[in-house]
Amino acid sequence: MTEKAQSRLYAVTALACIVWLIQSSIEASKDGSLLTIWNIFFSICLLVVIAWTGYRAITMMIRTDKEEEGQDNDDVEDPLDEEEDMDEEEKIELEKADEKISKNQ
Repeated sequence: MTEKAQSRLYAVTALACIVWLIQSSIEASKDGSLLTIWNIFFSICLLVVIAWTGYRAITMMIRTDKEEEGQDNDDVEDPLDEEEDMDEEEKIELEKADEKISKNQ
Protein backbone atom coordinates (compact mmCIF):
# COMPACT_ATOMS: atom_id res chain seq x y z
CA MET A 1 0.00 0.00 0.00
CA THR A 2 1.38 3.40 -0.94
CA GLU A 3 1.81 6.20 1.58
CA LYS A 4 -0.84 8.22 -0.20
CA ALA A 5 -3.34 5.38 0.19
CA GLN A 6 -2.36 4.94 3.83
CA SER A 7 -2.86 8.63 4.52
CA ARG A 8 -6.30 8.50 2.95
CA LEU A 9 -7.18 5.44 5.02
CA TYR A 10 -6.08 7.22 8.20
CA ALA A 11 -8.21 10.23 7.22
CA VAL A 12 -11.29 8.10 6.55
CA THR A 13 -10.78 6.29 9.87
CA ALA A 14 -10.53 9.61 11.73
CA LEU A 15 -13.70 10.90 10.08
CA ALA A 16 -15.59 7.67 10.81
CA CYS A 17 -14.56 7.84 14.46
CA ILE A 18 -15.66 11.48 14.68
CA VAL A 19 -19.08 10.52 13.33
CA TRP A 20 -19.23 7.55 15.72
CA LEU A 21 -18.33 9.75 18.71
CA ILE A 22 -20.98 12.33 17.82
CA GLN A 23 -23.63 9.68 17.21
CA SER A 24 -22.88 7.79 20.42
CA SER A 25 -22.79 11.03 22.46
CA ILE A 26 -26.20 12.10 21.11
CA GLU A 27 -27.71 8.69 21.92
CA ALA A 28 -26.13 8.63 25.39
CA SER A 29 -27.44 12.12 26.05
CA LYS A 30 -30.97 11.07 25.09
CA ASP A 31 -31.02 8.02 27.37
CA GLY A 32 -29.25 9.75 30.27
CA SER A 33 -26.04 7.69 30.25
CA LEU A 34 -23.74 10.43 28.94
CA LEU A 35 -21.76 10.79 32.17
CA THR A 36 -21.39 7.12 33.08
CA ILE A 37 -17.85 5.84 33.56
CA TRP A 38 -18.09 3.45 30.62
CA ASN A 39 -19.35 6.10 28.23
CA ILE A 40 -16.61 8.50 29.34
CA PHE A 41 -14.01 5.76 28.89
CA PHE A 42 -15.39 4.96 25.42
CA SER A 43 -15.32 8.63 24.44
CA ILE A 44 -11.73 9.03 25.62
CA CYS A 45 -10.70 5.97 23.61
CA LEU A 46 -12.37 7.37 20.51
CA LEU A 47 -10.69 10.74 21.05
CA VAL A 48 -7.29 9.03 21.22
CA VAL A 49 -8.00 7.14 17.99
CA ILE A 50 -9.23 10.33 16.30
CA ALA A 51 -6.14 12.27 17.39
CA TRP A 52 -3.71 9.56 16.30
CA THR A 53 -5.29 8.77 12.94
CA GLY A 54 -5.80 12.46 12.20
CA TYR A 55 -2.18 13.22 13.03
CA ARG A 56 -0.90 10.35 10.88
CA ALA A 57 -3.17 11.34 7.98
CA ILE A 58 -1.96 14.94 8.00
CA THR A 59 1.74 14.13 8.37
CA MET A 60 1.65 11.46 5.66
CA MET A 61 -0.25 13.73 3.27
CA ILE A 62 2.26 16.54 3.80
CA ARG A 63 5.18 14.16 3.29
CA THR A 64 3.76 12.64 0.09
CA ASP A 65 2.93 16.10 -1.27
CA LYS A 66 6.51 17.24 -0.65
CA GLU A 67 7.89 14.09 -2.28
CA GLU A 68 5.68 14.57 -5.34
CA GLU A 69 6.79 18.19 -5.70
CA GLY A 70 10.44 17.16 -5.50
CA GLN A 71 10.24 14.65 -8.33
CA ASP A 72 11.04 15.70 -11.87
CA ASN A 73 8.60 13.47 -13.74
CA ASP A 74 10.33 10.43 -12.25
CA ASP A 75 7.79 8.08 -10.74
CA VAL A 76 10.38 5.63 -9.43
CA GLU A 77 13.74 6.54 -8.01
CA ASP A 78 16.60 4.46 -9.35
CA PRO A 79 18.31 2.89 -6.32
CA LEU A 80 21.46 2.27 -8.38
CA ASP A 81 21.83 5.96 -9.19
CA GLU A 82 24.08 6.86 -6.30
CA GLU A 83 26.35 9.24 -8.18
CA GLU A 84 24.44 12.25 -6.87
CA ASP A 85 25.48 11.37 -3.31
CA MET A 86 29.13 10.73 -4.17
CA ASP A 87 31.96 13.17 -3.80
CA GLU A 88 34.46 13.74 -6.64
CA GLU A 89 36.98 11.13 -5.46
CA GLU A 90 34.36 8.41 -5.33
CA LYS A 91 33.17 9.32 -8.83
CA ILE A 92 36.72 9.09 -10.18
CA GLU A 93 37.22 5.70 -8.51
CA LEU A 94 33.95 4.48 -10.00
CA GLU A 95 34.98 5.65 -13.49
CA LYS A 96 38.35 3.89 -13.15
CA ALA A 97 36.64 0.68 -12.07
CA ASP A 98 34.28 0.92 -15.04
CA GLU A 99 37.24 1.41 -17.39
CA LYS A 100 39.03 -1.66 -15.97
CA ILE A 101 35.92 -3.77 -16.41
CA SER A 102 35.43 -2.66 -20.01
CA LYS A 103 39.13 -3.32 -20.83
CA ASN A 104 38.89 -6.86 -19.44
CA GLN A 105 35.87 -7.67 -21.59
